[in-house]
Amino acid sequence: MYLKRSSKEAIIETTFLLSLKKGFDNVSVNDIGKCNSMCGSSGIYYHFKKKEDLLDHVIDKYVVENTNAFKNALDSHNGTLIEKLKFVFIIMLE
Repeated sequence: MYLKRSSKEAIIETTFLLSLKKGFDNVSVNDIGKCNSMCGSSGIYYHFKKKEDLLDHVIDKYVVENTNAFKNALDSHNGTLIEKLKFVFIIMLE
């Protein structure tokens, strides 16, 4: 089943990817708009009041969610700390 992502999700993903390449401070809203096929700069301002609001969403999506997933994986796996870490870093990341 194909899941359509929203323009807001596409903006967040584009911002994340550009930030990995150039650093968040070096990415402009215009850059994000050019790389996002779903909307331009005006569409970005429809969803986010300022560029820093985008950073909050990028952190929530790519840092907080992944940290929570990591914690849940550790909590759900039985074993010693070393065994849990092996599970997460070897099995889950394959």
